[in-house]
Amino acid sequence: MSRWGNKPLTNVRDNVYGRSAPEFWEQSSVSYRDKVTSTARLFSCGGLRYWELLGASRAEIRLIQPLAYHYLALCAQARRLETADGSWKKEIETFFKSYGVYDTDVQKGLYDLEHAHTLTASLRAGLVEPTESLLTELARLRAGELLALVKVISTLCGRPLSTFALGAYEAAVRLAQLDGDLADYAKDVAAGRYNHYHALLAIAGAQQVGARVREQRQDLLTEAENRLRGGRIRLRGHRELRTWLARRQELPALPQPIIAVVPA
Repeated sequence: MSRWGNKPLTNVRDNVYGRSAPEFWEQSSVSYRDKVTSTARLFSCGGLRYWELLGASRAEIRLIQPLAYHYLALCAQARRLETADGSWKKEIETFFKSYGVYDTDVQKGLYDLEHAHTLTASLRAGLVEPTESLLTELARLRAGELLALVKVISTLCGRPLSTFALGAYEAAVRLAQLDGDLADYAKDVAAGRYNHYHALLAIAGAQQVGARVREQRQDLLTEAENRLRGGRIRLRGHRELRTWLARRQELPALPQPIIAVVPA
């Protein structure tokens, strides 16, 4: 049971399941593969427990998880297929509008994510030079994926975050993505997906990458904790985020660099 009583959970249930289903719900192009990816990401990506990061109780997330799965699956599909026509973004917009949760904050998150795809494609094509400042900007843009979901969940739970309060989540989301990239390094490299650790390794080298990761994590932890202490996030409903940050104090094990073998 939610610590706010039964009524909030009832409201969440009504918000998620009480709406008439639009036609596109039966016409989604999301594959089983992408659904599995989104499920793993929400609950078991490197032990991150994203449901805590998202600022909702476990009971609330269990009600909202079908929506979260579908959204993250659409994002996973866009990454995997590297679609450039923006169709994935249009489908997400339609999906969120059907719930009445599409607003300017969600729009910005999707806009940033779209630009992250464009920048990643430019990196792959060698059109831009990989630098640490560029990787930092890319990490900020990638955070749009989860920041949009944070705003959607807060609205569905009846505790909509202001734009100002949502900004306080950015450091925590970027920390989650960094730790997720550490956990998924080998899989991402094997699949040819962008991975922040892999990109940083190419710039800093094997001898320095550990120090750079530690520095980046500490900066993000400090920023997130300062914003929490500064009262930029309301206490009610965000104990989960504090718990999540407390678990992220210890640096995860750094993966061994993967050395490409060039045939003789």
